[in-house]
Amino acid sequence: MDLSSLLCRLRVSSSSARLFHLPDDSQPFPPITEVLRQLQDNLSGVAQRDDCDSEKASAIGQAEQLFKIADSHWLTSPDDSDQTNDAPACARRAALAEAYVGVVRSLTRCAALPACEADSGLPDSLYRDVPAGAVLVCSALCSLLGGLGLAGGEAGGQDVREATPALLLAAVAPLCCVFAVTHLQEQPWTDARSRESAGHLLSSLVAAGGFRDVPHFLMGDEEESAGGGRGRAVFGGLLDVLQPNLTKDLLPQCAAVKVVFSWALLQMSRPFLSHHLPRVVSPSLLLSDHYRPENCILGIRCLHHIVLQTSAAELRQYNRAEVVYQALYKHLYTTNGPQIQLVLACFLDLLLVLEKPPSISGPQEVPRKPCRHDDVVRLLLTNMEMEHKTGGVCVQTPEAAGARAAGLPGGERPPAGEQQEQRPGGPGDTAPCGLAPDGPAPCGRVPAVFVAAAGRLVI
Repeated sequence: MDLSSLLCRLRVSSSSARLFHLPDDSQPFPPITEVLRQLQDNLSGVAQRDDCDSEKASAIGQAEQLFKIADSHWLTSPDDSDQTNDAPACARRAALAEAYVGVVRSLTRCAALPACEADSGLPDSLYRDVPAGAVLVCSALCSLLGGLGLAGGEAGGQDVREATPALLLAAVAPLCCVFAVTHLQEQPWTDARSRESAGHLLSSLVAAGGFRDVPHFLMGDEEESAGGGRGRAVFGGLLDVLQPNLTKDLLPQCAAVKVVFSWALLQMSRPFLSHHLPRVVSPSLLLSDHYRPENCILGIRCLHHIVLQTSAAELRQYNRAEVVYQALYKHLYTTNGPQIQLVLACFLDLLLVLEKPPSISGPQEVPRKPCRHDDVVRLLLTNMEMEHKTGGVCVQTPEAAGARAAGLPGGERPPAGEQQEQRPGGPGDTAPCGLAPDGPAPCGRVPAVFVAAAGRLVI
């Protein structure tokens, strides 16, 4: 059946409050899977052409109208025409979910970013038509989520894992989330309208699934995470969508993939991130190893977040922490100010995972063994000329903070009897040291070349 004729029948059916049949001798509606396949073919055809904006808008509008006026029961009803043993109910639901995924994928391709074959990116002029298309696609996807969410609310007596609407939402949510986040932030391919539409789409995703907020949408429930299953969490499905582009050659070229990956990763926290550790460490390392500073900085931020939100035991497993250490160590040679600030901040937390903080040796004790803290400080001392390139960034040691609070000159220390029994950086001090803001360095501060040893190492 032609889509235009079907939409006319749906409007008549909706106005007459009849769900599946038109009055009197009218024929029943075709199965929704058949309609979705036809819709996907139409969208795929116009998405591959660059000179048919009006046809794209018309095809997207048809999809939006279908999801907006069709009855929610019909939208979520698997094809029951074949109920033999070869087509059990679970297979029919899977086929319906696959059809919806195909339509969503075709919709998002109608507003896809231009292909980029170089790491340098594309001129902003090539993104001129993307925001308008993104607004139309966001509107159509919101209509789809509204229909599926309404059907899910009416199926309240069923378990969420057995309800067909919930299965359909789980199938399309990763693709919708990737598209929403791609257009959510200020980028060369977005404008105010497209960012607003993307924000509305993300809110619709959260509401349709019954989630509290975006982190809950990505991470799911703690009970499901503890059981080792994916449950309702979307982060795993989001990584599945991004996975083909999370390679050494494609990742630096796909600007949208970098944006979505870093945004989603930075939303994750303990203990949920641990389940995806093998899949997020490698892309973060690839970004941190890139020659472009913006990619490198993005990768270092991702690695630091992983270090903060993963237990030390899991980081040490399979030698992951050592791999991250080696990847970050070479960045100590950089002359890029913002980059070295992020690297040093990450080192402060990573070194606590790899080894215990160096202890202070008394005059009668055996000198301590060299450690990675020494390697970092040694290299920083070798490159002291970098200090003026970091904008005067420095770190205030806990000893200096105590001296200032006591009103002592920065160069002095409190009397031995007034010092805390446990020195900063001991086994009980696990809080990461932070970079102090720019400005005139008061007395008692140490420059950036000592940041990795601040409060932990006596030279």
